[in-house]
Amino acid sequence: MRKENCIFCDDKRINEGLLNETENFYLRANMKGATAPGHCMVISKSHFSCFGEMPSYLDEEYLDFVGSVEERVESAFSKPILIEQGIHAQSINHAHLHFLPSASEWYNFTKGKHFVDFIPPEILITPGEDIRDIRKVFEEEGQYVSIEEQGRLYICHTFNYNDLFRPGREFPAKLTGLTHLLYWQTMPDAEKEKNRIWIEETIQKLRRK
Repeated sequence: MRKENCIFCDDKRINEGLLNETENFYLRANMKGATAPGHCMVISKSHFSCFGEMPSYLDEEYLDFVGSVEERVESAFSKPILIEQGIHAQSINHAHLHFLPSASEWYNFTKGKHFVDFIPPEILITPGEDIRDIRKVFEEEGQYVSIEEQGRLYICHTFNYNDLFRPGREFPAKLTGLTHLLYWQTMPDAEKEKNRIWIEETIQKLRRK
């Protein structure tokens, strides 16, 4: 199932940064606004609004693929933090899971504050095991943001949170104080050039040979 005018349903756009794939999922470099070298995404080939909407018969393939990507990112860069927006403040209305290395040249979540320490106190957080718990929250509440750090899954209940919650760039910017990097569209030209180099490094190290 594909959706017209969806970037992630467009094979030409997907192939631009394609790193690997299975029968039902792509692994793609984040081609715009990479937060660090190694920033990549698992994307469903069928059009689902989020992984909470994905049918359960795909769970095994999804979990196996996500696990293999975690290992590849950790080996090439650092242990990744996994972030899915659900449908809350989603940049592209199509299921995609971000893999963000936990340490890079401009931030480090392996020492001192952890990524999840920056979740706003107004957001209810419940622990989860895997996609099945995420799906249950989506079915009951219609939205969520999920974060997995150091092997622990945190499901953020955003249905009554009125502000935008986009941790992928927001939390590294808060950790470092480099707020000019908060929005990739308005980054200084020097940072955009650095971003291009990060994307090339991601493709070089993670693309299936």
